[in-house]
Order: sequence, then C-alpha cells, then structure tokens
Amino acid sequence: MPLINREELLVVVIDIQERLLPAICNGDAVVKKTIQLLQGASKLEAPIILSEQYPKGLGNTQQEILDAINKEEESGAKILRIEKTTFSCTKCKDFAENLKSLKRKQIVLCGIESHICVTQTALGLIEQGFSCFIAADAIASRDSNHTAIAIERMRDAGATILPVESILYEGLIDSKHSAFKDICKIIK
Repeated sequence: MPLINREELLVVVIDIQERLLPAICNGDAVVKKTIQLLQGASKLEAPIILSEQYPKGLGNTQQEILDAINKEEESGAKILRIEKTTFSCTKCKDFAENLKSLKRKQIVLCGIESHICVTQTALGLIEQGFSCFIAADAIASRDSNHTAIAIERMRDAGATILPVESILYEGLIDSKHSAFKDICKIIK
C-alpha cells in the first residue's frame, strides 16, 4: 500500500449520528479524532464526504462534528453531504456520483459502526480499485470486539489501518509544508 498522497486524498465520515452515538463504545474519542481528521483534511485541501444513515429515523450528525464541518466549510473546505439507506456508502447513488466527480483514488474512512457501514464501505471501495485507509482511532461500534474484528477483516481485504495522526502526517510529507504548524496544533 502506498503512502497517502494529499492530491489523491478524500475523507469519508460515515454515520456519526446523535441517536446512534450514545450506544457506541468510546464514542467521545471517535468524535474527537473525527474532528481532528476533518480539520487536518481541510488544511491538506482534501475534500470530505459526510454520510448520514436514514437521518429521519436516526437523527443528524453529532453536533460537535457538524460545528467542525460548518467551520471548515466557512474556511473554504469542500464538504459534500449525503443521506443513505444502504449500509455501504458505495451502494448509494449520491455517494457514487460524488466519488466519481471528485476523482480521488485514496479514501480515508472514519465513523460508525465499524463492523457494518464502515466495513461494507471499505470492501466496496477496495472492490472498485480504490486505496482504502481506515482511521482506526476514529471508528467504533457498540461492542469493541466488533471493531477489532472489522479492522482485521478490512486489513485482510487490503485496507491500510492507521491512526488519524499518521494519516495527517503522511498527507503533509514534509515539515516545510505550509499546513505543518496547523496540523501539529490540531493533533496536540
């Protein structure tokens, strides 16, 4: 698996919704790491797709994440929002169309639940020939064992498993990058 190339990078935030989050193991940590990933992706000028699983029934994206997204959008970040009923984002027509239009080949996934929507999306992306990176500290399920199994399955299928910090520093490549100091602040 190659290193992350910021010119090819796309971040996908999967279903971190208000009504789902209270049941998620380590949900607060996932929110924190997702916000770091969003802020860092924005500094690297990587587009972001935000998905919501049946928001009419499951509510909207968690408020802190929405606030972070709105702030990044105001700063010029490209953020696309989709609603879906499919578990895999790749089976959603709006997602597929946005993915095609963005012309990015390296996809970073974060979100919930790791053993359902995140795994199915990863497998779909890999099947379509994308390089798939999993932000391991920004995914979770109701049961931590499910997350461990999901990570193993995604790795076996060809996904690269990394913490958010590694993803962002790989995107930088060099400490001379103009976003280096901002990324350092985001991580710390």
